[in-house]
Amino acid sequence: MIRRISLIRNYMVRSLMKSMLPIASYWYETKMARRLSYFTRQQQRLRIRYGITNATPICDYNSETRKRVQSFALYGKNVHLVSTSGTTGKPKKIAYTQQRLRRYKTDARACAVQCFYRFGVQQPTIFILSSLKLDDSFASYVLLESKVDYFTGLIEPARYMRHPMMLDRVQCYGVTAVRFWLLLLSQPGILYATNPSTVAMFLTQIYQRWDESTAMIRAFCQQPKLFFDLEQMIRSTGAEGYLQRMQVIAEAQQPMSIEHCFPGLFAWSSWDGGYVGPYVQQVKKYFPPNKFPHIPMFSMSTEVVQTLTFFDVTGKIHFLPVAQDVFYEFLAENAPEEPEHLITADTLQPGLVYAMVVSDCYGLIRYHTRDLFECCGLFRGLPDLRFVRRAGLSYSFTGEKLTGEQIIQTFTKLREQQACLDDANIQLCCFPSRGTINELPCYQLVLVLAPGSGCQHSILEAEIGLTFERILSELNQEFSVKRTTGRLGETQVMVVTYEWIVARLDSRTRTEQDVLQRTWESQFKLSAFYTVLWEDILIRNELKTHSF
Repeated sequence: MIRRISLIRNYMVRSLMKSMLPIASYWYETKMARRLSYFTRQQQRLRIRYGITNATPICDYNSETRKRVQSFALYGKNVHLVSTSGTTGKPKKIAYTQQRLRRYKTDARACAVQCFYRFGVQQPTIFILSSLKLDDSFASYVLLESKVDYFTGLIEPARYMRHPMMLDRVQCYGVTAVRFWLLLLSQPGILYATNPSTVAMFLTQIYQRWDESTAMIRAFCQQPKLFFDLEQMIRSTGAEGYLQRMQVIAEAQQPMSIEHCFPGLFAWSSWDGGYVGPYVQQVKKYFPPNKFPHIPMFSMSTEVVQTLTFFDVTGKIHFLPVAQDVFYEFLAENAPEEPEHLITADTLQPGLVYAMVVSDCYGLIRYHTRDLFECCGLFRGLPDLRFVRRAGLSYSFTGEKLTGEQIIQTFTKLREQQACLDDANIQLCCFPSRGTINELPCYQLVLVLAPGSGCQHSILEAEIGLTFERILSELNQEFSVKRTTGRLGETQVMVVTYEWIVARLDSRTRTEQDVLQRTWESQFKLSAFYTVLWEDILIRNELKTHSF
């Protein structure tokens, strides 16, 4: 009886929140419209406020930037330093105050409200797939709250994944089984992950390992008394009909369709820029676009919010560089990194690609983000930006000038031609290598297997290596010439586990316990191309229990 009353209460609260979406959406649109109208004037004020002149140099995260960030942290109030993943070098420390965090959360929630309203989501609940590991990353800082209140848990039920009693179930049933159970319990309207590979991996694990993924559901239906300690959480987030759905799934011998498992799900959301396109397509195999539309998220890094979401009157989505207190400047692709080549946001041309340079009050002054954006059009005089790729990802042993863009294009074609690679369980990345065959330098192609996935198909490394070289040679003639003339060695192919490579690339994975807690959906994301030598990766953080 008490549980039934709780279900009615949850339904009424969600219905009330849904009825308020038009008001909240109008408030956000009005707020954003005000930002757009004052954008040029505000940018001029920020330029003066941050002391930026024509001679102020463009910089990376150098010693001067580090000093400014440290000085802000030393003399500011309630400043928290978060770390970037450090995939291209030493991790960067970025300053966050409580005010800055509140601004980010306000913008993120306002974006969610817009998506709920514009896409007609019936249940304003979002389930976020994120890492359970607490560290010094931005994601952990955002989710740092020790206690989840009723409304937060109702809107973001995934917050309960960090509850000690839920972590005990993770140890017992595995993270996928616990998430599946909580998804069935809460029936969210939107499924969200920053990286689409997270969603692809989650769904693949469910459907390829159905018995294992439904273990907690079966235990809950067969022995409900064992879950008495979760009763309060069940009452706080349970959706109508969850028990009936769990019983049907517990009895199913074969995987059930998404529509049957999650009848309340309306859409899924993730980042869609750069090299993650193949994972978006993999997710669409489970989420047909005509039934479950994909909502792209705005662009941001640990250092700065790069764009924010805005829907026009027709419902078309735009991504605009209008984050509060951020001064935006841009460099045309391949332009010299000199101050005189910088241009403002309102002068960008549709169809061209630009690198973003930002300044803020937290220590970043003309900081080169190394992120390239395509200007897809103009909206109210501002550029509509889509992330394309990272700038400066190139390597050359002997004049071949291999670039990250070429590697991404090669990976796309490689997946099309090698059936065993068309699998969310496998990610691809490439490294330069000193080589061991005839002491010729070469490139190392790495096939990264998801945790616990095993190998679903036979992987012929030699065949994959030859196909990789053939495709890359068509894109890079110098690479082809250097291979033919023997100045570059044969591409080497290696299969490793996700845990193994993250232990060497992620600055926050340094101990055995870190490895156990580091999951596929963590803040750390594999890039397609690295410019650090493979031999240097091999000697990092040698963990005895995690080998090839």
